[in-house]
Amino acid sequence: MLCLGHAGCGVVWLLVVRGRHRGEVWVDARSSDGNVRRAAASFGEWYRGWLCNEVSGTRPWLQWDELCCATSGMISQLVTSLEKTGVTGDAVPRETAKQLKPRGICLTSGGSDYFTRAATLNPCAGCVALVSRFSPRTDLFQPGDELALEGAARSGAPSPAVKPGWLSRLRTRLRGR
Repeated sequence: MLCLGHAGCGVVWLLVVRGRHRGEVWVDARSSDGNVRRAAASFGEWYRGWLCNEVSGTRPWLQWDELCCATSGMISQLVTSLEKTGVTGDAVPRETAKQLKPRGICLTSGGSDYFTRAATLNPCAGCVALVSRFSPRTDLFQPGDELALEGAARSGAPSPAVKPGWLSRLRTRLRGR
């Protein structure tokens, strides 16, 4: 498989290059909804779908259940805690917005084939849309550093507790040839 891109929240799109599913695009959303599924029958179909969505701008282009992402759980816990303190109705979104601080939401990898453990990940479009319902701020998520961590792994500097992600392992294999 060839990794086409990171969709945020640890979700990646993959192009199958060999085997019975050759040419298909799959989405690995195990870090979100726990599933890996076919996203398109071909790269062209997948790309056209993404492009049409970007041009129309109607909603985030998601091929997974973003309500399973960590951000949804965090917002749900925050709202529940506010309600337990007596905040209700229209006051809930206002109070939630007050609780959301700049760079206060940090998404990290639990370790996967693609990202090192504890790598800070960028959010998916669904999570950004969810948080924007509560706050107009655009700096609520800590920026992802997965590329920096992948670079550290390439340089041979990962700590023993950090397992290089799939992309780092693939780069290392290719460089060895």
